[in-house]
Amino acid sequence: MTLSFAWITRLSAQSGDVILAANAILLQVLSISAFALDGVAVSAETLSGQAAGRRDWPRFRIIVKRTGIVSYGLAITLSAIWWLAMPTYLQFMTNIESVFTLAYEYHLYAVLLPLVGVGAYWLDGIFFGLTAGNVIRNAALILAAIFFPLSWVLYQRGI
Repeated sequence: MTLSFAWITRLSAQSGDVILAANAILLQVLSISAFALDGVAVSAETLSGQAAGRRDWPRFRIIVKRTGIVSYGLAITLSAIWWLAMPTYLQFMTNIESVFTLAYEYHLYAVLLPLVGVGAYWLDGIFFGLTAGNVIRNAALILAAIFFPLSWVLYQRGI
C-alpha cells in the first residue's frame, strides 16, 4: 500500500505542483478515514481470531456480522462527514486558490473513499484473525499487477 501511495505521489509530481499539492491534500482524507476504519478492522481481527481459535463458529459468525455492521456504518458516517466538511477542510489545508479549486473539483472521490475501501479494511481484519495472511498477500499482488500498469496507461493518456 505504501508503494501505491508513493506511485501516486510520483505521478502527481510529474504532473505539476498544483496536482501534487491537491493530491497530497486528498490523500490525507484517505489516511484519516483509513485510520478510523482500520481501528474496527483490528477489533475484527482480535475478536474473530479468538473465536476461531476456540472453534466457536457461531460466535465467529456473530463477530463477522457485527464488525461488518460497525465497519459499514462508520464508512457511511465518515463519507457524510467528509461530504459536509470538505469545503472547510480544504480551506484549512490550503490558501492557494488553484490548489483549492483542483482539490474541490475531485473532492467527491475522497468523499467516496471510505465507502469504496471499507470492505477491504474489514475483511483484512477478519482474514488476519483467521491467520490467512497469505490470502491477503495474494490478493494484494494480483491487484498490484493490475493497478500499476493501469495507472501508468491512464496517466500517459492524461486521464
